[in-house]
Amino acid sequence: PESKHADEAKEILAEILVSSESPKEALDILESIHNRSTRLNEAYQRILYMYGESLFSNHQYSDALGYFSKSLQYPENRKIKALAYFWAGESRYKTGEIDKALTNYKTFLSIDESQETPYFSLAYYNVGYCYFKTENYINARTYFVKYLDEDKENGKTPRYVDAILRKADCNFALKDYPQALDGYIDIIDAHAPESDYATYQKGLILGLQNK
Repeated sequence: PESKHADEAKEILAEILVSSESPKEALDILESIHNRSTRLNEAYQRILYMYGESLFSNHQYSDALGYFSKSLQYPENRKIKALAYFWAGESRYKTGEIDKALTNYKTFLSIDESQETPYFSLAYYNVGYCYFKTENYINARTYFVKYLDEDKENGKTPRYVDAILRKADCNFALKDYPQALDGYIDIIDAHAPESDYATYQKGLILGLQNK
């Protein structure tokens, strides 16, 4: 009975700390409760994710990954599960684990609740970059196109312009010169910061086409 009452007191204290945004203190208390309810396991999942985010913000990517991975062991809330996969991917990308980052991003996209997050279209862009970094230009192009289709309303952002450029680079690498040329011309016409590079690439293509 004493243990039960102690756990109940800890539950109350943990919930207070969760609502006051004291993640580390809440984690310590939640981990000391022997038989957590489903509700507390969801709180634990959420706090692990939140603490991972705070570590990521401080550029502690490996430590952050540990908390995102632990959060995924308690998949009570599917939206938080999706978010943990996305940020695990971000952490792995930052530490150079491109293949594992790719897996995390694609798992994020496979969860329906990922569409309820702010990162759904960004994940397509990130998957494109994972493939681009590993010189898988066919898949990279596919995902840059998915991102461009998904994020049309943000068509003038630096990220959107970069995706147009990377799609053109993929087409260039795949020797689809007409499509690559169209992409580089789009960059030049938009007077984007990358216009000099696009102009250089345009010159290369015209040279290859003897124009």
